[in-house]
Amino acid sequence: MSVIGVEEAGLAVEAAGRDPLDVTAAKIRACLARADNQRITAGQLLIEARERVTAGEAGNMGWPAWCSANIDQSYRNVQRLIAVASADDPQTALEKDRAAARERMQLSRETPDSSTRGTAADALEAFDANRLIVPQDVV
Repeated sequence: MSVIGVEEAGLAVEAAGRDPLDVTAAKIRACLARADNQRITAGQLLIEARERVTAGEAGNMGWPAWCSANIDQSYRNVQRLIAVASADDPQTALEKDRAAARERMQLSRETPDSSTRGTAADALEAFDANRLIVPQDVV
């Protein structure tokens, strides 16, 4: 099916009866702002938007650039939402994604922060000076 964009009052109106791309972006943002169960719907809308952007509906703008300009989420989160919505069982995929996110958060909390790591001075002190080759004219 081809989509013909028409400019009307500064907004693109689609001849195919679909919402203009900027309206789709607003719907995606609204879904993301609601409860987490809307993430699947947001992912489905992202899949539609990606197809439309890739087909050239957004002009010269590529998919990552369109996401950056229109979706208030990281590109990595956009990819995760698309993966969840594309799964054979989106609800199970969403639960797995949430579990993985909880696990990553737990690991990050268990990782010591930089204040407990050695300093550059400690690293230099531990350096084996015998392995350093210094040109004779420098010594």
